[in-house]
Amino acid sequence: MSLSHLEQQGTYTQMLFVDYSSAFNTILPLKLGCVLSPLLYTLYTSDYTSAHPSNTIIKFADVTTVVGLISGGDESAYRAKVEQLTGWCRDNNLLLNTAKTKELFIDFQRTKTDIPPLHINGECVEKVEDFCYLGVHLEKDLNWTVNTSELLKKAQQRLHFLKVLRKNNIPLRLLVSFYRCTMESILACCLCVWSTSCTVAQRTSLQRIINTAKNLTDCPLLTLEELHHSRCL
Repeated sequence: MSLSHLEQQGTYTQMLFVDYSSAFNTILPLKLGCVLSPLLYTLYTSDYTSAHPSNTIIKFADVTTVVGLISGGDESAYRAKVEQLTGWCRDNNLLLNTAKTKELFIDFQRTKTDIPPLHINGECVEKVEDFCYLGVHLEKDLNWTVNTSELLKKAQQRLHFLKVLRKNNIPLRLLVSFYRCTMESILACCLCVWSTSCTVAQRTSLQRIINTAKNLTDCPLLTLEELHHSRCL
């Protein structure tokens, strides 16, 4: 939806990543008699939705994102939704943590729009170049440089432990299990989102990790392309 919107002239996207302070603990625990679980929290907050077609509310447990599809520089619906969110949180005993709430702009126009700062409860929301959303790093230009770097860092850390296990003569079947649980699961995280959009160099660097693990386990492992096909097609 955001990508098709950005293909139109004079458009950009604003994404507000909302942070709450102790979301599961602050919603009337005395009346409810418990601290909310993620499931109960989702049910409790299900009434917060967006009616305007240019706004989308994305919720995953206590992770809330407001997406505004802006056309012609008119941010009124988006800013009104953020203001409504502030009031809704106040009425429902949710504490907005403005210091940790971030805003990401995706703007492919040659002449960038001068966007005024967003304020919540009198505090200015920080504009960021990238944001880690549910484990995936989103960047303002929608490339995957940061995300690939983070994947490589995590995979290389676990590759070290795989080498240690191999030196200690751990059975190969256990090495393969370790790889699939701790490395392949990382490389496959949101693979459907970033795999076809990252560069050849980025895919090659990730595949190099798999090749090293293959040599250590003496077992055929799924390539990055095969992982993509198995998870996404």
